[in-house]
Amino acid sequence: MPLFSVAAGGLSSLVAKGHTQVQEVSIRTSDMPVIKLSGSGRARGRQYGEILRRQIADLVPRWEAQVDGGNPAKALIDDIIKETRFDRAIQRWAPELWEEVLGIAEGSDQPLWKIQGIQLLDEIWWFTLYRKAGKAPWREHADIPERCSAMGQVRGPATTYAGQNMDIGTWIEGNQVLLHLEEAKDAPAQLVFTYAGSIGLNGLNAKGIGYCCNTVIQLDPSGTGLPMAYVGRRVLEQKSFEDALGVLRGVEHASGQNYLLGAPGKLGSYECSGNHAIEWKGEHGADGPLLHTNHPLASRETRIFTQMASGEAPSSTTEGRYDGLKRCAVNGPLDVETIKESLSTKDHAAPISRTGEKVAGNPIGYTVGSMIYEHTPEPVLHLAAGPPCSTEFREFHF
Repeated sequence: MPLFSVAAGGLSSLVAKGHTQVQEVSIRTSDMPVIKLSGSGRARGRQYGEILRRQIADLVPRWEAQVDGGNPAKALIDDIIKETRFDRAIQRWAPELWEEVLGIAEGSDQPLWKIQGIQLLDEIWWFTLYRKAGKAPWREHADIPERCSAMGQVRGPATTYAGQNMDIGTWIEGNQVLLHLEEAKDAPAQLVFTYAGSIGLNGLNAKGIGYCCNTVIQLDPSGTGLPMAYVGRRVLEQKSFEDALGVLRGVEHASGQNYLLGAPGKLGSYECSGNHAIEWKGEHGADGPLLHTNHPLASRETRIFTQMASGEAPSSTTEGRYDGLKRCAVNGPLDVETIKESLSTKDHAAPISRTGEKVAGNPIGYTVGSMIYEHTPEPVLHLAAGPPCSTEFREFHF
């Protein structure tokens, strides 16, 4: 089956019946579902789609309503498909994950274009921003995607702590989910935070490899690159820091992104554009904390954004949040509690824990999840499925 197309007879004719038991789950921020998935990519996707069929059906119209300012989502996804080569990149670098996407569409009985579109979170952001930039003055599109704040530090030869707030939008609230992918022949078990229908936002694996990710939309994108959701899942399939870094350096990236990559005793921050993965070494030396928000700190590959951003730029919170992380980091070495305290901060002009209100006229988004990783030989995920200033953390183990 070619990418982005539906087989004759529709998706409902593709759904395999009886291969998994559909579980009823209750979606609340305080009661996020954890679903176990196993088998091939297609099998995992079908399990996922069937188990969360009701939740995916609830989320899809919300996703459609916020895509491109409410313009028809299908028209936008059709344009992205025609004007990019994401399909070829997925087939080249992540064919098993494409099978998983097919399985989600089959299991949830949703049109394939909707499930594929849900995977293109960052790609839709830059595609629509640059399209609008050619039609109106820069100051008229104030909703530049500024999503996520991340921090981490190596604390010993086999211990690293890292964490982030995943900021997207209130349209996801109530449909957060944690995927528990069981160990496979070529990949360790994984805990993947995401929302219903998506293959992943960030996560941690049983080898202690994990990543945080921050949109850096100023970095040059690539219409022939691998979309962000697929990059992250490929990282989590690796068994060593070096192999995970090989993924970041070995693929062409569709979207500008900073990945805070952690492993037991190792941590690196990599600003990835459509051209290169460039390391940000931080301001505090090899033993100090690494911090990142949504502006480039190391890479200067911003040609396209610079050309588009003529005139007055919209208001921004990224530098304020970065300064807020720095203020928190000076209080001592980072661990679970200090990261939790930092990510919960909301008492200044650019709050790190974001609750959906506007600050100084800027739509600052919403923290759909906050996660802290203990990158150790026995890794632990600490997760709050909502703004950490008001949401309790839970621990998840392998």
